[in-house]
Amino acid sequence: MSFEVAKETVLKAESGNFQDAQEVLLRYYDVETVRFQLKRSSPIKAFLPRMDLALKELINYEEKRYHACFPVILALTDSLVNELHEDHKGISAESIKQVMGFYCCPSGSREVGNNST
Repeated sequence: MSFEVAKETVLKAESGNFQDAQEVLLRYYDVETVRFQLKRSSPIKAFLPRMDLALKELINYEEKRYHACFPVILALTDSLVNELHEDHKGISAESIKQVMGFYCCPSGSREVGNNST
């Protein structure tokens, strides 16, 4: 992802405009971009067992069934990170959440797991 796209998305989300932030991401990650990224991932040995499921989720993405594909893609990412991380901690591990919370929460305003704003 380009820095400018990431910056635009974060700025929109931080201002509370989540719908526009989502639209920026959906425009950037069109089906051909996702397909290209999957092809680039095919030589990665750790990704090979996950490729079939990722390709099935590409169909869901292409047919705009985002509610179906995003949880699966997050699970695939978590399992891949878990497999590759030296301590076998996926993106859902508590220590990872603490680091990600710093970067993912709008303006650092919320702690991970805290639903209040």
